[in-house]
Amino acid sequence: MGGGGVQRTVKFIKYLPSFGWEPIILCAEDKLYWARDETLLRELPKNLKIHRLPSLRPWRIRALLDKIFPKKLVDCLWESIFVPDDRIFWAIWAAMYALTLIRKENVKVIYSTSPPHSTHAGAFLLRKLTGIPWVADFRDPWTKAFLYRPPNRTVKKIHKTIENKLFSADRVIFITKTIRAWYLSDTELNARKCETIYNGYDGEDFTTLPPTKKKGEKIKMVHSGSFYGKYYPETFFSALSMILAQDAKFKKIFTISFIGRMDQKIKENITRLLGKNAVFYGLLPHKKAIKFIGGADINFLGLPLTHRTSYVITGKIFEYLAVKKPILAVVPSGEVSQIITSTRGGVVLTEKDTENLQHSLKRIILELKNTNNFSPDWGVISQFERKNQTKQLARIFDELTMVKKT
Repeated sequence: MGGGGVQRTVKFIKYLPSFGWEPIILCAEDKLYWARDETLLRELPKNLKIHRLPSLRPWRIRALLDKIFPKKLVDCLWESIFVPDDRIFWAIWAAMYALTLIRKENVKVIYSTSPPHSTHAGAFLLRKLTGIPWVADFRDPWTKAFLYRPPNRTVKKIHKTIENKLFSADRVIFITKTIRAWYLSDTELNARKCETIYNGYDGEDFTTLPPTKKKGEKIKMVHSGSFYGKYYPETFFSALSMILAQDAKFKKIFTISFIGRMDQKIKENITRLLGKNAVFYGLLPHKKAIKFIGGADINFLGLPLTHRTSYVITGKIFEYLAVKKPILAVVPSGEVSQIITSTRGGVVLTEKDTENLQHSLKRIILELKNTNNFSPDWGVISQFERKNQTKQLARIFDELTMVKKT
């Protein structure tokens, strides 16, 4: 599979041996997936042990129900039956399969990563059966996720109950400080076993970036990442469309390229607003995506300007920082804006009014394009390097197993 969540896990696997830990992987079998990137396999240790189990997802039943009943009704039924999600059968089977692996390989730590959150349910069961320390990594929150929409209060209550059970892990990892604080504020989660490990960038991915070209008149902006549902900054695109409509010269020299998954309706809306100034490349292998953002004049980061997205820190922000190009971020106030400000990585706009945003947007784009004194703070940025983050994870493993490293 491809995507930011996969890269997080791949990089942990890549660097854990450097800190004295040998990963053994238990995952689902190779299946078609919306994001696919076989190049990531090249980054895995040569002698890595990978065990794949059939996914056991009841897709045929779901497909039949979708033909008979309205989608909303089927979604409600599905989410009420399959908790945490429809991977639960695989997770239970994986836990049983893992018992043999644990005895054979003398496993010291159980590590699970989600979503899907059923992986933690399997690890919870395995922890009960073996007593081995368990680390649960939440790449996204569950009941506090931006897109979390339970079908009814009963299902939400069940989800919260199970989520609290999953917090019984010996260590719980979140990807932002805001999410960590949010859960600590209204759950019984113990702060002493709660950690933050951000997403990040792998320095080895950025050793062959395109050479910096001499500044010309053209302005090349790039957005790398997914847009889906209502998860895109429509205010920004509306403001940008006003600028293009009013300034023929700017329209002639400006392009914004999109790399990654995008819902068809969002693509149609962006095309309607920006016309030929928007170019869509779809999903690309990770290394190719890095070359795109490395060749940009400005890299764009956008989120809906709402409180519910203020905790979101997309993985691409760290790779944007690593390519040493200015970032234009249209995001709500929160950890994203703090990271960009603290690293001197670019400019943050939080203006919700389209017309007000339009007045400042063109000026800032031109300033970022022509700046000669862009100097991000590498002392701050380096903390997000994948090897440093894996060191944090290995330190947690060491603490749980009382291993002292020299």
